Amino acid sequence: MNYEELLRIDCIIYKKILITAIIIIIIFLSLLNVSFYDVYNTKGYITNNNLVLNIPYDYSDTIASGKYLKINNTKYNLKIIAVNSPIVDTNSNLTYQQIIISLDEILNYKDNTILNVSIYYNKEKLLDKIKRLL
Repeated sequence: MNYEELLRIDCIIYKKILITAIIIIIIFLSLLNVSFYDVYNTKGYITNNNLVLNIPYDYSDTIASGKYLKINNTKYNLKIIAVNSPIVDTNSNLTYQQIIISLDEILNYKDNTILNVSIYYNKEKLLDKIKRLL
């Protein structure tokens, strides 16, 4: 192996390192521009084709700023019909608020069916979340 062959090997390695670094930087910058929602998971039940949620009083504002919700991996737009006055649970000393939500589609569930509900709110970019944490 002569001197020119050794120089060519190093050049190839540096090109691979440079290409890898550029790809990593591009992936990192694209991930910073991805938007995420905060998620609040709860349970609700169906009454007269409306969804009724009992939300702790501290989280009642998250429902008001909610963009959409998911029931069994199906996305629905939400419209708040009524917000009842706070109710105090004597067993756990927590304050709940009953919120009645009308969904944009007719649900195929019977009354008093309990459903797992995920409420998506507060859309932010990953970069903004990292800044807020620091």
